[in-house]
Amino acid sequence: MSHYYNHLGKDKDDSIWLFFKEVDSELKEGLAQYYTYEYFKNKGWENLIDKESTMKDKNNDFVFNAVYREYIKYRKYSKEQVYSAMIYTRRNNVKNHFEFINILDDYFKKLPR
Repeated sequence: MSHYYNHLGKDKDDSIWLFFKEVDSELKEGLAQYYTYEYFKNKGWENLIDKESTMKDKNNDFVFNAVYREYIKYRKYSKEQVYSAMIYTRRNNVKNHFEFINILDDYFKKLPR
């Protein structure tokens, strides 16, 4: 459900992420998977999503595209840092994943872990 909600492009005060369709896949999927991971972590099931994201096929290739593993990079940040960066990104129509990472790093410096 959290994955789906992220793809609606809305935040808790019903602000809508304009141009959501134009946002980099790494950014959309990274956030969707991050919030899915956080939900699973609250339930004590984080190993399930980690296992799914890192599954490999018989040729030792990842089953899921790298964009679905992007959330792993966000785990070093606090929930408040990710949330604040996401809200800023949505409200300012940031579409580029690398720009989001820079915003996230700024919030990492501003907000305590």
